[in-house]
Amino acid sequence: AKKWSPTAFVPSHLERQQPHQRSRPTAAKALLLPSTCNGATSRDCHVILSATSSPTNQGSKTHSSSKPRKRTVKNNSKIVEAIEDQASLVERVQTIPLGKLTRDDKRDMLTMMRQLSSMNRRRDDSFSTNSLRQRRQDATMVEQLLDRLLRERQHMTDAHNHEEEVIALNLAIKAWYNANVKGSADKAQKLLKRLTEVTTAENTKKQRQKDSQLHRHQPDLYSYAYCYAAWYREAVFAEKNVGNTKASSAAMRKAESVLESMKDALMVPTDNTLDMVEDMNSLLVIWSNDVNLPDLAEKFLRFVNKESSDSGDQWVNTRSYNLVINAWAKSQRRESFNRAHALLHEMERSTRVEPDLLSYSGVISCIAKSKSSNDAKKAEVVLRELDKHNVTPDNVIYNQVINIHSKSGARGSAERCEKLLTVMHGLVNNGNDKVAPDVRTYN
Repeated sequence: AKKWSPTAFVPSHLERQQPHQRSRPTAAKALLLPSTCNGATSRDCHVILSATSSPTNQGSKTHSSSKPRKRTVKNNSKIVEAIEDQASLVERVQTIPLGKLTRDDKRDMLTMMRQLSSMNRRRDDSFSTNSLRQRRQDATMVEQLLDRLLRERQHMTDAHNHEEEVIALNLAIKAWYNANVKGSADKAQKLLKRLTEVTTAENTKKQRQKDSQLHRHQPDLYSYAYCYAAWYREAVFAEKNVGNTKASSAAMRKAESVLESMKDALMVPTDNTLDMVEDMNSLLVIWSNDVNLPDLAEKFLRFVNKESSDSGDQWVNTRSYNLVINAWAKSQRRESFNRAHALLHEMERSTRVEPDLLSYSGVISCIAKSKSSNDAKKAEVVLRELDKHNVTPDNVIYNQVINIHSKSGARGSAERCEKLLTVMHGLVNNGNDKVAPDVRTYN
């Protein structure tokens, strides 16, 4: 901080200008490229001045560029320190002789891989140069740590923890899926192939059928799901952003081939029934929070529900369908209601899952976020379906329908709201206290 010079915080295109020639910055903010500190080296840490400038008179004094903000310098020093700590871990494990990694070393490596592959780091999922560079750098660093762990395995004389390798390979696949850059899907596919080759020597299909404990040493649901999602994203990008239908079709075929591989590896009859619902729903939670992936989540759900019926394992439940319905509601697409309503009808016809109140409420949410003139009629149709399938309503779902009527502004909407309010009072008199009108109802 003592040897700080003004040019250190000045963009390159202003370096040749004299201080009095530069326009006065009005909104300075220190930025770090890449956007987050994890996974970058000190050489990649560039501090620039982001400012919206306004022309000033030639003789005006400019004091804002002469002194940095102490808080900014302090914060940036901490960020650089964190970057160097992470970079030093990668460099350190590369210098350790093969076969000499300790338990603490492996634990630190896996912890760092989890951090770099996490979706929480993807706050900026744009296609700007800085964002793409940072995401690719994170995934590359995860793969470097993976390679070091796999090379360690070849030089170990005692028994090793095979499960660690499976976890590391899954994290690398997840890192490339979350990177969402050019070539991510191909990288994820190659890692899935490596994972299959690593586990082939440990488990054969016959052994897996005899001992369900060996199932954890196979490529699991996450391995195939992240690889499938990477190819699906690439197909959508090629069609919508590039307009290359041929490349989009090729990527979609690869996505479907990953699902078929998952079916052959995981959806086979075993002596012990597997409960895959928790893992399945955790994936759907991730995809349902992305407004761009409702069709991906729906296709994955339909495939798993259809192909797992012969295995005898439990893969999906009511919450699985509700998550996908909510994904369509969040997307606010034109086809959201039709797609969500189709899933609701599938649940009503199914013998494996049954719709609940959240299922119908999610479909009505799709209607509330559309701008069709028939929204109110559609909402009442869905509301009447509750009685047909013995689902007890509450005041929340009635409030949704009343709100749609009030926003429609159509003729007779006020009368319909009053009739719905009368219905709510009637249900309360029949013993359903959950449907009692509240403040929102009357508002």
